Amino acid sequence: MDPIDKRTEGEKKKEIFMTAVKNIKADMFYKVGFFFLIIFLVGFIIGIYFAQDVIIERRLNDSIKLKGIVINSIPYDLKERL
Repeated sequence: MDPIDKRTEGEKKKEIFMTAVKNIKADMFYKVGFFFLIIFLVGFIIGIYFAQDVIIERRLNDSIKLKGIVINSIPYDLKERL
């Protein structure tokens, strides 16, 4: 036993155990944060795809068929440019 260290064996074991618990909590925090980031990025990409492909493209295709579009309550007619 080190003469400077006045802790008992039980106190040392308790300190080692608490350090291990803190490391496990930190590892779990980083794992949860990583998966949250991955899910957030995948959702962001899916949202951009959905907005572009489903909403914008369909609206533009409908406006081409109807030869007009309404933006901010103002109707515009579409003409072919040659």
